Amino acid sequence: MEMIKGRMEAIRSEARRSYAALGPLFCPYLNDVVHFRNDGFEHLLFKRKDKPRSPAEQYTRLRMLPLAGEVIRKSHTLQEFSQQTATVRQQSANRWEKKAKAVNYYVFTAIIRPRVRIKVVIREIEGGVKHFYSLFPSWRVETDTNGKLTKALYSDDPADL
Repeated sequence: MEMIKGRMEAIRSEARRSYAALGPLFCPYLNDVVHFRNDGFEHLLFKRKDKPRSPAEQYTRLRMLPLAGEVIRKSHTLQEFSQQTATVRQQSANRWEKKAKAVNYYVFTAIIRPRVRIKVVIREIEGGVKHFYSLFPSWRVETDTNGKLTKALYSDDPADL
């Protein structure tokens, strides 16, 4: 168990370094620049501030991180879009405040190899810049005990991805 924990820490460190090296990237579909902020990286590790993702899910997302820039640079077609009103935490006059804002989620899908697809989520908070928010595999669909099809590792709500 200790070896796995040490390996995950090394993977997180390497992913954080490569994430920090990503500069703003131009997205052809959005005709705008996509920024890579700290909250995007943290979202790869945590579902919410107080709920970490499982080690397997973190590992999968962090290993796929180098592909995010490629997907953003080559995206000419939007696969999913969602607009929601959400309470977001923003800094205002040297203090943090929670405000209700419109939040747009843009989801791009790319086929990397035969039968391997990933989705990249770009988030835009009202009055802010477009920024990387998440990425996840999209190659597996499971059937639960009731016969309902469900996607592995994520929900259908882009805010939870």
